[in-house]
This record gives sequence, C-alpha cells and structure tokens, in this order.
Amino acid sequence: MQAACAFPPERVQDGLRNNNYLHLTKFVRKISKTTKEPPTIILPLTSTVSSEHKAERRGEIMGALIKAEHISYSYPGDEDTPAVPVLKDVSFEIEEGSFVAILGHNGSGKSTLAKLLCMILAPDEGKLFIADRDMTAPDVTEDDVYAARRDIGMVFQNPDNQLVATIVEEDVAFGPENLGVPSDEIRRRVDHALETVGMSEY
Repeated sequence: MQAACAFPPERVQDGLRNNNYLHLTKFVRKISKTTKEPPTIILPLTSTVSSEHKAERRGEIMGALIKAEHISYSYPGDEDTPAVPVLKDVSFEIEEGSFVAILGHNGSGKSTLAKLLCMILAPDEGKLFIADRDMTAPDVTEDDVYAARRDIGMVFQNPDNQLVATIVEEDVAFGPENLGVPSDEIRRRVDHALETVGMSEY
C-alpha cells in the first residue's frame, strides 16, 4: 500500500518559525497507520534556501518544481542474478513549497525514488524535470546537476551516512561549503538554521 499527502507550505513555515513540530508529528503518525514503515518526506527546498536564490529563480519556473514522467529503475544484477526492478512507469508532479510524504512497505522503492530525484541515481527510462530542466537529457552537464541540487536535497535514513563532523556547527556548514557559498554567508546560514531548530547552544 502506498499513499501521498501534502501540507500547505504556510503550515510548514509556521511550524519552522515557531520551532513547533507538533503538526509534523501528528501528520506522520496519521499517514503511518497505513504501513509499518516510516514515510519518505519530500520537501522542495525553496522554503529554506536563501532569499537571494529565490529572487534569482522567481518567475522562471513555469511548471511544477519536480516532475517525473514515466520513470522506471532497476538495480543492476550480475553474472548470476538478474536486474531487480524497483520502480516502473512512475509519474507525478510536486509543486514549489508543497510538503509531500510517500508511503510504502520496506523495499517498495521510497528511498530509490528519493535518490532519483536528487540525481544520486539515474532512471533507466522516463524523464525527470527539476525547475523545468530535463535532468535526463543527454546534454545535461555537471553544472546543471549542481544547480538543481540547490533546489532539492536528501536526508539519508541512517545518520551515519550523512554526519561528517563531530561538531554540530561544522556539520551544518558542510553543505554550503561544498556549494561554494562565501564564508560570511555560511556563517549567517548556520546561525539561522541552528536558531530555527533550537540548537544554537550546541
């Protein structure tokens, strides 16, 4: 069984602004009743990226922020085992600022789909659009991928796969450092992020 739900962006932003995640907790509990597995949460990062980046993109996106058209993916096999199909002919759209949960049993392809959206994996078939850019087009460059990753990112299920520092401040700074963000802007973003979630003292 699978389901998808969406929250109005203003409710997400109010929760972040007030450091109150009660609405998210209730939301996850409610939709998790249909499965024993935790949902994959997809939140397009336009509600959290810098105002400068929002201004750069304002008015440029004509359709959905994320759009998948007939995506299929199989994990490759080897000499002794065949390929394992995980996703077949999946299509959907995610609007800018929406809050989406994808539910499914263990092994149903939730994490695989998230990796496809972040371009960690590439679909075998179909098209993926990020901010109107076809990320499956043959002329897509590494710069195109980096630009798209300013709008969509992934938090891995296992913390050990994503924690790179022993200090919270340094770990939060890791992402913008790899995007080439200037040091003073990194400082501002780190302070704002930690204050937003009540972790400034750490």
